[in-house]
Amino acid sequence: REVALLPEIGDSDDDDNTSVSSPSSSPQRKQKDLNMSTTFTGELGLLQSLNKLQSQRKSRQEKFAKENPGLTKVGKADKATLKAFRVVPGAEARRNEDAEVEAVLALPHSFPTVHPRRTSKKLASDEPSARIKQLKQTRQERHDEAVEKFQAARSDVAKSVEQTVTNLASNLKSELQRKTDDIAKIFAELGEGDKLAAHSMDEVQQAWIDIQTKCSEHRDAVEGFGRRISTVEKDRAKSTMELSRALAFDLVRIGHQLPDEIERYLEHQAEPINLVVLRNARAYAKMMARLRKKDVALFLSSRARHRQAVRDWRRLRHNEVIRRFNDRVDSEEFVDPENRKALFADARAARKNRHTKSRLKVLQRLRSLVPPMLDSKVVASVQQKIAEINTEEEAWYREFTKRFEATNTANATKTRELLEAARQELHAYCALAEEGDLKLRQKTLGTLIGDPELEEFLRKSGNLKKELEYIEDTLGKSVLIYQEPLAELKER
Repeated sequence: REVALLPEIGDSDDDDNTSVSSPSSSPQRKQKDLNMSTTFTGELGLLQSLNKLQSQRKSRQEKFAKENPGLTKVGKADKATLKAFRVVPGAEARRNEDAEVEAVLALPHSFPTVHPRRTSKKLASDEPSARIKQLKQTRQERHDEAVEKFQAARSDVAKSVEQTVTNLASNLKSELQRKTDDIAKIFAELGEGDKLAAHSMDEVQQAWIDIQTKCSEHRDAVEGFGRRISTVEKDRAKSTMELSRALAFDLVRIGHQLPDEIERYLEHQAEPINLVVLRNARAYAKMMARLRKKDVALFLSSRARHRQAVRDWRRLRHNEVIRRFNDRVDSEEFVDPENRKALFADARAARKNRHTKSRLKVLQRLRSLVPPMLDSKVVASVQQKIAEINTEEEAWYREFTKRFEATNTANATKTRELLEAARQELHAYCALAEEGDLKLRQKTLGTLIGDPELEEFLRKSGNLKKELEYIEDTLGKSVLIYQEPLAELKER
């Protein structure tokens, strides 16, 4: 798209208007033109044509003022306003004037040099008049001033675009760095090792929600930069096109150069601007592609890092549960429980009491017996007492064995309860295998059962509703980690 657009060339109110009327084509005028062969003669004819055109315009204006006394003269107006003031009587004069202008525009850019005849006298000097030189110098100065003004304005536009791009890039860099630092701060708060294991699963999941928010803000910053940077070159082209259009009107109105030369000059000025716009647009597109690639890489790396943090958290919690379970099982609570220590303490006290108060007395009496007090009857009585003590002790041993077994059973039950609690906690962490989302399926099945539209279908399906209710209830139980309840649920 060319930035510089040339306006249509028409009449102007400027005193230096270059539109001229066609010179007379009579034979006498032609002969006179041939005799007036110098450069000054051509310029004099041009001035006469200009004076004639101005006199015709003045007469038409006076005639229009007389015919339309209620209308005021319009200095500058658009085509719609001029059309509203157009009247039929002046249409013919307008057409004649347009024909004259077209005839003048069809003339060559320079008048041919006609050498004077040898017999003719030199009518005028070859040098132009002071008035012509002054007009030419004035137009030259105005022309140069307009060009310098255009170049200065174009330079200002380029500097403004450069400053805008610099500010946008600097702001984007700062914004992206802040978002990246925020994401790094979230991971730093999660930590590693014991610090990571100290967080709950809700806190770990909330960290991912915060990371997603920061990634979305990062992506919005990139896309916002892309939208703003895409308008920079459009604004440059628009501003330059407006400057070129204004320059074209000014140069045509000044009339120092012909329209074709002005058009070529503006095309020459517009070409580098167009190339800059195209190169910058291509560079912006490549830059946006790199920024979007980095944005996707940031999201993927953050996602992978958070997933690794979740796996580490599960593994740390898993190992922590196993460590706590092993430490507790190896502790005095299970290695030498208090109930067993109390049982053995009572057993030792009972045996010692029985030995000192019963068996030892009988043995001391037997030791003290000497003949003639030591006879068979006394020995038999001692044997009988010892047998009674043994019988009592065997009965006590049987009772002790039962109490000991009950104590061991209670301790084993306590150990199994601890093991089941650890097992359930390990299933909650899912460090070794992903756990199914049973809660969501339970909720979905409950919604299906309670759907009023399916009430008639479930009622006609026999026992289907009860089976679905049983499955829904079982999905919410923690016993599904065992094989038997799970197999039963699969059969249903």
